[in-house]
Amino acid sequence: MVRELNDAGMRVSRVPVTPMTCTKLSDLPATFAPRDVDLRMVDSLTPLRELWDTSLHTSGIRLRNATGWY
Repeated sequence: MVRELNDAGMRVSRVPVTPMTCTKLSDLPATFAPRDVDLRMVDSLTPLRELWDTSLHTSGIRLRNATGWY
């Protein structure tokens, strides 16, 4: 029983789900490099706040928990 959110392929299960596997990623830059992913570390997410007022599709799950977001 999964509910489609119609938002970037995200889905929510209505029942508890047990993960099939768990993979530890200890070196993110090395993991992402062959996939042409740009990984950036930032001190604060608040500069991204203005993206939610644009036509860009953005996702901010749990940003409400970020210090200084509100």
